[in-house]
Amino acid sequence: HTAWSNVNLEALREHLVDMNNMTLRVQVLSQQPIPNGVEIIVVPESARVAASLDRVFAAHPPQLEAKTGWKMTTQKRERDYRIVVTTTKPDEVAKIRGLGYTGILASGAHHQAHHWAMARGLNPHHH
Repeated sequence: HTAWSNVNLEALREHLVDMNNMTLRVQVLSQQPIPNGVEIIVVPESARVAASLDRVFAAHPPQLEAKTGWKMTTQKRERDYRIVVTTTKPDEVAKIRGLGYTGILASGAHHQAHHWAMARGLNPHHH
C-alpha cells in the first residue's frame, strides 16, 4: 500500500545526517543539574552542524513532551546552544540527568515511526 510517488528516501538520509551531526559533531561543554532537570550546553563544530541542530531542536522538543511529559527548551546563543529539560515528576529528575544530552535526544520509541514517515514522504511529526 505504498504510494511510491511520495517516497522520499533522500529526506530520510538528510535527517540521518542531522542525527549524526547532533550526536558526533558537537562538544558537550556541560550538563548541570538544575531544579527539576538538567541544563546542557553544546557547541557545534561547524555552521553545517549548527543548521542540523536548528532543524532537530525545532522538531524534537514537542515530540519529547508528547512522549514523556518533559519540557525541553533550546536557546541558540552566539557560539553554543543552551538546552534545558525539566519534569514535574520528581521521580524522573534523576533519569533526565542520567540520560544527558544524547540520551534525551534518543529517548522515546517514536524514532522508527518518525523515520518511516519521512521515507514515505509524510510529515514525520504527525504519525
